[in-house]
Amino acid sequence: MSGKKPENCKLIVSSHNYDNTPSAEELASLLAQIQATGADIVKIATTATEIVDVSRMFQILVHCQVPIIGLVMNDRGFISRVLCPKFGGYLTFGSLEKGKESAPSQPTAADLINVYNIRQIGPDTKVFGIIGNPVGHSKSPILHNEAFRSVGLNAVYVPFLVDDLAKFLSTYSSPDFAGFSCTIPHKEAAVRCCDEVDPIARDIGAVNTIIRKPDGKLVGYNTDYVGAISAIEDGIRGFYINTTNAFYRVTTGWKAFRCYWCWWCRESTCLRCKREGSKSCNSKPHFRTCSRTW
Repeated sequence: MSGKKPENCKLIVSSHNYDNTPSAEELASLLAQIQATGADIVKIATTATEIVDVSRMFQILVHCQVPIIGLVMNDRGFISRVLCPKFGGYLTFGSLEKGKESAPSQPTAADLINVYNIRQIGPDTKVFGIIGNPVGHSKSPILHNEAFRSVGLNAVYVPFLVDDLAKFLSTYSSPDFAGFSCTIPHKEAAVRCCDEVDPIARDIGAVNTIIRKPDGKLVGYNTDYVGAISAIEDGIRGFYINTTNAFYRVTTGWKAFRCYWCWWCRESTCLRCKREGSKSCNSKPHFRTCSRTW
């Protein structure tokens, strides 16, 4: 690079890879080459073929000794745009409005500030998020980030577009990645990927909540059934249930609320009794475990 740089100016030298994200070693070599040009600020943008690619960019950000902008483009690289302040990124980019993005999957500036609270993200920020595929439609980041803000928790909740759950969990194994919601198509795989699984979740065969313990172990839970049972209880309270052979009057407090009723199979399993440790149930109606494959 020749010529004299104007005073009070900072020079950004950038590299864009629209095909993939190179290895950590290749990224480090690229960083050194850009620094050698006399750049005041280094910018490296790559493309994610899977979400674990972003971890290599995070490694570069953490260990870089000069100001660096490190971003990974497309949906699988979205977290790089939100979490860059945590790992030492100099800045991120946001479009002025939706539909006016200058790069794939670029969030709006308004979302970065109002949804993800990016001005409060730093090295000590805990990361939570929803694992799924697809996941961009989820409203969970709006809900959880507002909850974090309301209680003053230094945390951020992001969407993780994941293809291989086991690979994702082994790559993002730092204690800073403290917990995950899990949605389709990974709920069943999550049972196998967790170090420990709550008995109810194991009986159901699906995990929708993963917590990382202080020792690094992942514990899986299922909270879906609690919401399902509560909705059924609310819906049938004060009404008649018509079974094949009889009518049962359901009133507040009656033990029938303890049973999960599968209307399709006319069968039931008492998940709440399992949760409370009961070996048997006196509730009526009480039927066999539902064997239907959904």
